[in-house]
Amino acid sequence: MDPETAQSQFAGCILYKNSNPVEVLLVQPITRGKQRWAIPEIEVDAPEDMAEAVHKHVLEETGIAAKSVDYLGFVDYPRGRLHCFFGRVSATANPKLGHLHIRAVNLFPLEEAVKLVDKRQRRLLEAFSTSLAFLSDSA
Repeated sequence: MDPETAQSQFAGCILYKNSNPVEVLLVQPITRGKQRWAIPEIEVDAPEDMAEAVHKHVLEETGIAAKSVDYLGFVDYPRGRLHCFFGRVSATANPKLGHLHIRAVNLFPLEEAVKLVDKRQRRLLEAFSTSLAFLSDSA
């Protein structure tokens, strides 16, 4: 069996508000021990469309949806691979707690969000920041 297909697959999504400064959506899952902030994510089945699955899941968890999402990249965890997408939300988007497994949901300035997540997700937020700068320069 191919090692890449043997591991669990997760999809996460960085939803951002194009404000000054740019804000990103983070959730605080209910877990034992340390309370941590994270990019919203969901485990996905292989045949499932990851972009569609994470888009629906984030909407259920937070009440916020992006018009569309684009692929950013992935990071590997001991428990599997997290594929990350990103999408812009409206300037009036206001997160609402909507999932039993989430303790809190909030928008944070990107610079602060980078400090709140674990080191693997930090790499994704840094890649997002680079992509955002590129998109802004090409607009």
